[in-house]
Amino acid sequence: MVDPRYQFVWDDREGIWESSDGGLTFGRISSRADWDSAWSQAFWAITESFSGPVQTIGEDLSDADALYWCNGQFAYASLDRGQSLQSIFADERSPGFWASRGLDNIVTMKIIASEADPDVLYLGSFDIGLWRSLDGGLSWSSCNQAAYTGSWDGNGGNTLTIAADPDDASKVWAPQAEAWAGPAQLLKSTDSGATWNAVGSGLPADALLGLSLDRTSPVGGRTLFISAGGDIYRSTDDGASFALALADGGLTVTAVDHFNGQIVYAGGRSGLWRSTAGGAPGTWQEVGPASFRGPAGFDVWDDGFIGVFDIVPDPFIPGRVYASVTGEGQFVSDDAGVSWSQILGDPFARSVAVSFDDPDVLYAVSSSALLAGGYDPTSLGLQRSDDGGATWQSLNAGLPYPFAVSIALDPRDPCAVMIASPGVGVRRGTAACPCPADVNRDGQLNAADFTAWIAASNTLNPACDQNDDGSCTPGDFTAWIANFNAGCP
Repeated sequence: MVDPRYQFVWDDREGIWESSDGGLTFGRISSRADWDSAWSQAFWAITESFSGPVQTIGEDLSDADALYWCNGQFAYASLDRGQSLQSIFADERSPGFWASRGLDNIVTMKIIASEADPDVLYLGSFDIGLWRSLDGGLSWSSCNQAAYTGSWDGNGGNTLTIAADPDDASKVWAPQAEAWAGPAQLLKSTDSGATWNAVGSGLPADALLGLSLDRTSPVGGRTLFISAGGDIYRSTDDGASFALALADGGLTVTAVDHFNGQIVYAGGRSGLWRSTAGGAPGTWQEVGPASFRGPAGFDVWDDGFIGVFDIVPDPFIPGRVYASVTGEGQFVSDDAGVSWSQILGDPFARSVAVSFDDPDVLYAVSSSALLAGGYDPTSLGLQRSDDGGATWQSLNAGLPYPFAVSIALDPRDPCAVMIASPGVGVRRGTAACPCPADVNRDGQLNAADFTAWIAASNTLNPACDQNDDGSCTPGDFTAWIANFNAGCP
């Protein structure tokens, strides 16, 4: 006998009980304190499901010794008639680092890879908070701090934005909070997420979103931008302190041009805004069309949110920037936000990523679900374009639902894609990459590709890098000939 409602170590009713006299008397045969709850040490980790105690535990009809326990977050099994209870949702790969078995109910919001070390990844989520991986996503460790996660006590929390230094693999910033809509504390790590310290003096006690970094600023004193309560704040001292840059109330994402740190963007339900003076107060103006705006009263995680969800400056082409507008679709500007063109209609647009290998290769993510539920068959999931957004193809094979809210690419492998998918967590896949010798991407190998390679070499387009050494050199011509002779798969 077991009652899932009372599985707390201080409750006299906790544990699994057994009777050998037809129910006249019961004795405890295993205790909550001895059960395995994997990475979560929360007192509520083993409790009843949302559907009530009767639908929490199920018997294995093929094995009288087996019981299965499932609640709103985790799954467990007893294979010895209640003598013990083990988690069945994760494996510990190394001390403190866990790998999912694929049975997940987690609500992801942001995944990023360190450009300085792509094996280092960070994941921000609702409820399970902040996690890191040091092996390219094979295993993950919680970064949640008891001091900043309230009643989660470090067993969870809420982290909805992350920024990693592109030149220093050890440095990363992220907020932590007890509630996703509640006050958050900005934290900074200088050891790839192993330890964290509070920073961000001057920020109000409010939800923190849309963290971004100016990569042209000094490595030891980065300029950062963040949204706090819908207003934009700026730091010029590595996040130690912030000052108000733009008061609006409806801006939840920021971004800085890759080549010109004076060009700073902010967006949200208030549309898309830009500063051409490094984000200084009084230098902002709205540059997005009216269709980028959404109604007041909806937060970015709400089903009714319409507005700019993400802004992604192009890493190759100065002045090019992408805007993911929930309710409208994916847009691109080639003049630093002055004018915009739609490249993909999508009511659930969430973000865009540009391939490290080819600026014409784009990935777009879409999710009708975000905080909870919200399945819609028109959600596009993960899409890829090989021609700068002119045409798109679906990459949703293997996804339980067409949900993807954030994307991380690996500069060492242009075909590798990792997404944060609400509900099912982090998924890694391999896209069908274009043949490297087919430089003009017309699906054929011919003399036109040599002309295209010359043009790419003259403009230092990444397509000229045929030997994958990260640069365009005469050696790439020899490599192109070898790739041409090898043909395409």
